[in-house]
Amino acid sequence: MQRKIFIGIDLPFQAKKRLAQKLEKFADLPVKWIDPELFHVTLLFLGHIENEDVPDLCERVREAVADQPMFEISLNHIELGPDPNNPKLVWASGESNEELRELFARVDKAASSASVEKKTFRPHVTLGRLRHYAWMTLGEAPVIDVEMNLAVPVDAVHIFESSVEQGRTRYFSLEICPLQ
Repeated sequence: MQRKIFIGIDLPFQAKKRLAQKLEKFADLPVKWIDPELFHVTLLFLGHIENEDVPDLCERVREAVADQPMFEISLNHIELGPDPNNPKLVWASGESNEELRELFARVDKAASSASVEKKTFRPHVTLGRLRHYAWMTLGEAPVIDVEMNLAVPVDAVHIFESSVEQGRTRYFSLEICPLQ
């Protein structure tokens, strides 16, 4: 059996709440909004992993991040992305600091045998996915450009399983790998 796995940083409740509040004025746009409970920063999407390989993956990631000091990241902009000229998402983007780049490198190396996604890491939280056809029929594209300063503590890395239950996406934290 396979499980759909990704590695990420879970956001604290207050950060999720603040992001959701910032989105209220865009509620009528043709966007499939993500449930705020699911807001996270993806470090690495692994795709489908064999069930028997998950414990080894968890152990490798846990060991890789165990001596990484805790730190903060800053989410500073809600915008269309990844390409504002051909958007697919509404996301909260952030700046990549040295600590985050180090954490990403450790996680990427620990999961290297399982990783299927080899993209440049851009820290962000996906807030919604554009309903492409409805978006294209709007005529003039709406502007989504919200400045903010949201500090997010990073004290652990989560290994998540993604599944769909009763038509709703759910993420389950299979392993919490604490930082130092």
